[in-house]
Amino acid sequence: MNRNRLLQTDCQISLGGQNASAAVMQALMRVTIEQGLHLPSLCLLTFQDDELALIDSKQFDVGQEVVVALGTAGTPKPLFDGEIVGLELQPTPGGILSCVVRAYDRSHRLHRGKQTRTFVQMTDSDITTDIAREVGLKPDVEETDEVYEYLLQDNCTNYEFLRRRAKRTGTTFWVEGGQLHSRILASGTSTPIELLWGPSLHHFHPILSARHQVDTVLVRGWDVKEKREILGQASTGRRMVQGDSAVNGVQIANNAFGDGQCLVVDRPVTTQAEADIVAQALCDELSSTFLEAEGRAAGTSELIPGAVVAIPNVG
Repeated sequence: MNRNRLLQTDCQISLGGQNASAAVMQALMRVTIEQGLHLPSLCLLTFQDDELALIDSKQFDVGQEVVVALGTAGTPKPLFDGEIVGLELQPTPGGILSCVVRAYDRSHRLHRGKQTRTFVQMTDSDITTDIAREVGLKPDVEETDEVYEYLLQDNCTNYEFLRRRAKRTGTTFWVEGGQLHSRILASGTSTPIELLWGPSLHHFHPILSARHQVDTVLVRGWDVKEKREILGQASTGRRMVQGDSAVNGVQIANNAFGDGQCLVVDRPVTTQAEADIVAQALCDELSSTFLEAEGRAAGTSELIPGAVVAIPNVG
């Protein structure tokens, strides 16, 4: 492929469902997009606005939908889909006035305000569905079975509450467009993006550590009604990194140091099913730390937080 073509980025902006006008695109100075796994995606659009025509325009009203597509020349793909939350007027040292449009993806709605309330006789999927609809998002939630007598949202944002529940139950949630998705995230659940050392992967720093690998995770609790012990157990993580070797982190740790287990007594559980769920979630978390990596790659619209990547031929 022509190297010059790789350096030519095509940017398309949609405002309120309509393509931005030629005048708006001509005034565009900079596009900045920041994405994180557990934070709302941020988009900053900077326009030259010496006449203050854009900052007063209705197309930049708070709440207006913004879609930004980026890619090599002629093949842009959506990278950001959110809504405007603020405007800034910035003078530059050269005397140019710029209008900065600040937009977040719709997960920012989950961060607005704190609440204290109880959810009675509901599953986690029921609660996630209700909260999604409450903030104007369409729920796409994988059903869960465990019904809780009650759960307390104790003076925290909807995002903090959902994040806490996701960590406890081994699920993940994210917002894409106008939908809130919630899934049990297991290995190999999506088609990986292949990154090749050299052409697309420019820096790679793998880290292997058997420090937190254990055979079994045990969660102990007490059934107040039946006056008996509750013991949840899990031994196989669902989110282990896949490699060329069939040996996983637990096997390597056992061969080197002997058997090990993780006993949890500080996470209250009231039923056997809840104890098993908490044990499995912690087992998933520990097993996923066996092999981690940091890298720097050529940007594409598919390479986003939460995407699965495959990195061949790096040892």
